[in-house]
Amino acid sequence: MAAQHPDPLVTSAAAIRLGALQHLRSPYGTAKIAAQIDGGLPFTMPSQWRQLAAEEQGRRLAAAEARRIADARLYAFDDTAVEAVRAVADDMRIHMPVTKDVLPAPSGMLVFSSPISIPADDGIITAATWGPAMDGFGDGVHLSWWSDTRAYTKKAVAAGEATADDAEHIVRNSGPLLLHVDLHLACVPAVDHRLYPTRELEGLELLSAPAIRAIVAAWYALKHGLVKTVEMRAEASVGRALAAEKAKHRGVVLATADDVGAVTKAVAERASSLAAEHVPTAGGLTNPSRIRPTETDEAFLASRDDELAPSAGWLPQAYRAAADPLKVLEEEASQRYPGVFELLEELRAREFGQWPSWCWMPMVRVATALVTHYGSRE
Repeated sequence: MAAQHPDPLVTSAAAIRLGALQHLRSPYGTAKIAAQIDGGLPFTMPSQWRQLAAEEQGRRLAAAEARRIADARLYAFDDTAVEAVRAVADDMRIHMPVTKDVLPAPSGMLVFSSPISIPADDGIITAATWGPAMDGFGDGVHLSWWSDTRAYTKKAVAAGEATADDAEHIVRNSGPLLLHVDLHLACVPAVDHRLYPTRELEGLELLSAPAIRAIVAAWYALKHGLVKTVEMRAEASVGRALAAEKAKHRGVVLATADDVGAVTKAVAERASSLAAEHVPTAGGLTNPSRIRPTETDEAFLASRDDELAPSAGWLPQAYRAAADPLKVLEEEASQRYPGVFELLEELRAREFGQWPSWCWMPMVRVATALVTHYGSRE
């Protein structure tokens, strides 16, 4: 039975969900994402969407995230539960493979009472959302984590990087949450190196590891009853507003922990048991920043065409006509088979010489790798 008196954290979590939903469905939500795309920020999306204008990409991405939040089961972690999942995240000896059975709900939203991560790039991570993989991706889940807008702007003002007016403008036009990372998180046999570290992490992987590990630890804790939970209702006015937005599952599952060490140990044991059943094959970051222009092909950007003599104008156009479709095909393969190119590079380095030198790799070897490591029959 739902509790009669709303818990402040419960109402706060529901209000954050409501604010994020309303923002994504407003013109500001679409415009903000479109502006970020124009600015070069990579978003995870079906490869076909990349052929669309930034405004249309923004509209589709905002609608997709709003759908995930509207369909979500909402979970609120109090300070003790947050401390527990952070303890799991900090222990890199704990390997946490992801399967669909690990998810506490097909679509969900986590709101943490205190940050699970404060990365060096100024994020203050206090929320996460997830839902089914987007079209064209392999077996996995679409995962996003979010920075607290007010905490972020307060930090910027304190550091002299923004004025109070600037901060209020950001809060007013960005909603309660700022998107920090969105990605496709593959299920086993593919594993993400941040969750299953088989080598030393560096760069973006190292920066984002605390957040993703805490989120997945929260999934384990919820799914296996390793934290205490009770479903509660937020204040009636917030509940009615969520109903007006056609949000499902308007209750809030409040998670608490009495013994941080016990939760950490229990998550480690569950994760270890699951890890023993699966041999990792590939993984890593799946956010498609890899297809952004590199130093090599930056010379062929359309914005630099006027640097060439008129007689040479056809060269970059020919390059883009050939390269752009290949980028789409490469991204489609990466989405369906996370880590496939790294896997094939390793296979080629190991077995090169067993086929003619003019061939990068025989198709039969590629097909065998897809069947062996991804169970593909396509």
